[in-house]
Amino acid sequence: MSHYTLSIGVYGDGEDPSHRSHWGFLMSKPGQAVGNLLHVQLISLQGLVYQFETRSGHPLQSQTCKGMVLLDYIQPANYNQVVKIISEEPAPRNGKVRIPLL
Repeated sequence: MSHYTLSIGVYGDGEDPSHRSHWGFLMSKPGQAVGNLLHVQLISLQGLVYQFETRSGHPLQSQTCKGMVLLDYIQPANYNQVVKIISEEPAPRNGKVRIPLL
């Protein structure tokens, strides 16, 4: 049975305040050059407001990707559940904690 890989990609070096470094979840099939990027996109640099975004067919290797780490292998039956969990997490606003820490 085939599976998907769940990785985190780190984008940008963070040296320019107008182009902040960030990370996103990448889901792809092993051996593929593209996958789905699940991340938060900066929509207001002034207030550090982000919104969730999904990009299908995103290249796994790009000029802005500084590195990746493999988190897990996902069975196809669990793919939609993983996407749902990631996409329902609130995006950060003003650099504040979004959920209570336990």
